Amino acid sequence: ASIHSVSLLDERNKATEVIEVGSPVTLEVHVDINHDIPRLVLGFMIKDRMGQAIYGINTHRLNRELVNLKAGEKIIYRYAFPANIGKGHYSIALSLSRLDSHIDTNYEWRDFALVFHVINSTQPDFVGTAWLDSNLTIQRT
Repeated sequence: ASIHSVSLLDERNKATEVIEVGSPVTLEVHVDINHDIPRLVLGFMIKDRMGQAIYGINTHRLNRELVNLKAGEKIIYRYAFPANIGKGHYSIALSLSRLDSHIDTNYEWRDFALVFHVINSTQPDFVGTAWLDSNLTIQRT
């Protein structure tokens, strides 16, 4: 199996490299099946500009792995999520493997499969890599 293409899509399903804090996005990954394989897991990890993992998940952990794939098949994965991360530069690493870990039968690992930028023009200014959308209440007594 190999990664054919990867895109980050905005709420209009248009490819983008710049997203707004909290906006809905979809990571779309096109995969080619080059040989018959018994099981396929796709994982992705978002890393900050220092290479630290911000978030990672895979189809095994979501109970959505694919089995009994045949050579010539093409698969399109779409991970949809709100971009609840802080402003800055990020990259996405991708992994195609047989199991939960990419160490066992790793078909492809791709660091910097996609680079994107998060801007903040709609939320209160905050620091850090997580947008928590906190709700403040104040009571004077």
